[in-house]
Amino acid sequence: MGEPEALELEALIEAEYQRLLATAYLVLRNEDLAREVVQEAFARLVERWDRIQGYERPGAWLRTVMVRLAVRRRDQRRREPVVDVSDRPPRSGGAGGVEAVATRLDVAAALRSLPPGQREVVALYYLYDLATEDIAADLGRQPGTVRAQLHQARTRLATLLHQEAPDAAR
Repeated sequence: MGEPEALELEALIEAEYQRLLATAYLVLRNEDLAREVVQEAFARLVERWDRIQGYERPGAWLRTVMVRLAVRRRDQRRREPVVDVSDRPPRSGGAGGVEAVATRLDVAAALRSLPPGQREVVALYYLYDLATEDIAADLGRQPGTVRAQLHQARTRLATLLHQEAPDAAR
């Protein structure tokens, strides 16, 4: 891999890391597993970089791989009798006072209360600003199912966070 390709790969990894980590955490609800899944997705990206660098949206390929890995890992964990003691959001250097931290904790708790399918849809919709049709393609679901899950998640979150439910999915 030449210098320009390596720099392009490095820029993609840097640009996608935080959103991938947040999405993986929402699917897995475990920071360590989220980091492992993101690293596995990056390893697959590096292995295939010669081919993927030519894609129109290599970040979309990376996101799809990471989500599929996270869902697979989550499903495997469901079959294992393991106690998860990590119930905190990923570490970040975010600013804000006590009120901002409390709000983030409220939102994180509300997101954790969603069923896994709804959490995945919310993560892809809000973290990646994807249309429901794109989410459906990434997750292998029908667009109507994704819209219904997004609506149900918004309604539940609005109730938990004492807000009005947002408008319909795009």
